Amino acid sequence: MRLKQSSLDLYSFVSVYSSEIAGSFIKKIHQVGAKSFIFQIYRSDTKRRNLYVSLERGVAFMDADQGREPGMLALTLRKMLSERKIEEIRQHSFDRVLILKLYGGQQLILEMFREGNLIITQDQVITFVLNPREWKNRKLIKGEKYVPPVSINPFELTSEDASAILSGSTGTIVQTIATRMNTGGDLAEEICFRIGVGKDIKAVDVSDRAVEILRSFHEIADEAGAGRAYYYDEEQVLSPVTMRSLRKDPDRIFDDLGEGLSFYFAKYPETTMQEKPLARRIESQRRSIEEFMRHSAVMKALGQEIISQLPYYGGMLKALREGIKSGTLKPGETIDGMPIKSIDYDRGKVYLQKGEAELPLNVARTAGENASDLFSISKEYVEKAHGAEVALVESERLLEHSEKQARPKRRQKNWFEVYHWYMTADGQLVLAGRDRKTNENLVKKHLEHNDLYVHADLYGAPSTVVKRSTSGEINEESVRQVCTFAISFSRAWAAGIASGSAYWVFPEQVSKTAESGEYVSKGAWIIRGKRNYVFNLRMELEIGLYQYGDAVIPMISPVGIPRNVETKLVRIAPGDTKRLSVARRIAEILAVDVEEIESILPPGNSRLLEP
Repeated sequence: MRLKQSSLDLYSFVSVYSSEIAGSFIKKIHQVGAKSFIFQIYRSDTKRRNLYVSLERGVAFMDADQGREPGMLALTLRKMLSERKIEEIRQHSFDRVLILKLYGGQQLILEMFREGNLIITQDQVITFVLNPREWKNRKLIKGEKYVPPVSINPFELTSEDASAILSGSTGTIVQTIATRMNTGGDLAEEICFRIGVGKDIKAVDVSDRAVEILRSFHEIADEAGAGRAYYYDEEQVLSPVTMRSLRKDPDRIFDDLGEGLSFYFAKYPETTMQEKPLARRIESQRRSIEEFMRHSAVMKALGQEIISQLPYYGGMLKALREGIKSGTLKPGETIDGMPIKSIDYDRGKVYLQKGEAELPLNVARTAGENASDLFSISKEYVEKAHGAEVALVESERLLEHSEKQARPKRRQKNWFEVYHWYMTADGQLVLAGRDRKTNENLVKKHLEHNDLYVHADLYGAPSTVVKRSTSGEINEESVRQVCTFAISFSRAWAAGIASGSAYWVFPEQVSKTAESGEYVSKGAWIIRGKRNYVFNLRMELEIGLYQYGDAVIPMISPVGIPRNVETKLVRIAPGDTKRLSVARRIAEILAVDVEEIESILPPGNSRLLEP
C-alpha cells in the first residue's frame, strides 16, 4: 500500500486472518475518525481483538483512541450489529470491497475505494448506508437491493480471456493489466517487472504473454497469503510481497503481517490522508489533465481510422441513416460487429462501441466530415488540458505558499549546535567542526588553556575540542571516546572504514603560524611537539536524547555515554543505508523531527546496530 490498501493488501489480510475472524461476535463499535471505526470482536479462543476499519485506508488489528462517549453513528451501528456472529469475511471479486457475512442473513459491507462506504444489508436489501449514492446501474439507497461494483476477478481469468483482453486493448501493458484485469497499478507494474516486459509496451504487442501474466499474478497472490510484510521507507510502501520492481531491498521485514500493518498505520496516521481543499483540487486537476489527453488521443485515433477507411465508413453511415429513417435501428443491435450503445434521433447521432472507445457518428454528414469532427473534438480536449495545466500551476503555487505559512517555527538552537557535540560522562562539552569555517572558529573562539585538542590521524578530519574546567588528570577512557568521536566525523566514516586512529595535544601545541614559505589554509592548524596517539578506535556511535535547559534534544556520542533523561539508544556504524533513510528510522524510534537527526549524523551512509 501507498497510504491506502490495494486489492492485493486486502486479499492478503483476508487470506491470513479470515479463519481468526470467522466465528467471532461483534461487541462494541467506536467511531475513531470521520470514516474510521474500531469493531471490538470476541471469540473464546482468540479473546477480544480490535478490528480497525478505515474506509479511506484499509483494515488492521490495532488499537486507536476511542474517545470517552460513542457518537450517534457508533450507537446506530451498535444497535444494528452488536452481538451478531460473523460467519465469514471475504473479498469481493479481488476488489477493494470486504463483505462480513453474519448469521441471520445480515451482511456488513466495507467499500474502500474512492471516498469509501459502509453498508449493512438484511437478505441482500440495504438497511443502512453511510453515504447514499445513486448511479445508472447501481443504487446505494436504503430499501434497494445491494449490487456490488462490477469488476473482473483476475482469479477467474483463463489464458484465453487474458489474451483476448490484451489483443483488444489500445493501451499499454501496465494500463491494461491494472484496469482491464483489475489488479491495480502497483501490482500491474510488479507483474510486468517479474515477467521482463517494459510497462510502456502496447498490450496488443505482448498478447502472447497472457499465460506468463496470469502465472505471475497467481505466484504473487500466493506470496501475499504467507502473512509477511515488507516496508520501503523512501517510497512509503508496505507490501505483503517483495516489490522487486522497486529494485531495492526493503528497509524492514515483518514476519507477522499484523505487526507490519500496525507499524505502518501508526507511522502514517489518518491525519496524513486528510488532504486540504487545495491538495484535493490539485489532484482533481491532474486527473482532469490525464483524462482530457486520453480522450484527445482516442478521438484522434478514431478520426484517423475513418480517414483510412472512407468507403467502409461511408457505407456504414448510409446504412445507419436508412435505419434511423425507417425506424428499424435500435440500441443494443450491432453493425459490423460494433454494438449500438445509444441513438440521438433528434440530432441524427449514433454512438457505437468500438473496442474500449465510444465512436460517435453523425449520419447527416459524410465519412470525411465525421473524421473532421473527431479531429476537432480531439483539439478541444487538448485545449482543455492546457487550460487545466495553467490552473494546476497556480494551485500548486498557492499550496506551496500556504504550507510555508503553516510550517511550525523551529526551536531555537543552542550556540554549541553549530558544531558536532556531546557531553561526556563527567559533564565536559566536546565540540567538533562541521566544515572549514567551523574548524577555524572552533579553535579561535573556544580552545582555551585547560582544554584538549583532538584530531583524527588523516587529512581533512574535523578539529575537536574537549572543554575542561580544570587542568587536572586526564581520563584515558574519556580521551579514547573523544578520539572515536573525532574520527567518526571524518571521511573515514563515509569510506566505510570500521576502525582508525587519532591523537590529542594541549592547546599550546596548536598554532596558525606556518614555517617560512608555507601556508596554512582556513580550518587547518599546525601541531608542534609530541602527539599522543590512540589506536584501534572502533567507529560506532550512539544516539539518544539529552536535556539541556528546558529542551530535550537529540545527542550523538561515542558508545557508553550516559544521558540525563531516560531514553532509547540507537547505535550506528558505517554502512550502506542512505543517510536520510537512517535519519528517518532513528527519528521514528526517538519520536523526534527527522531534520534534528539528520543534522547530527556523520557524513555518508550508515547502518543501525543492535544494542
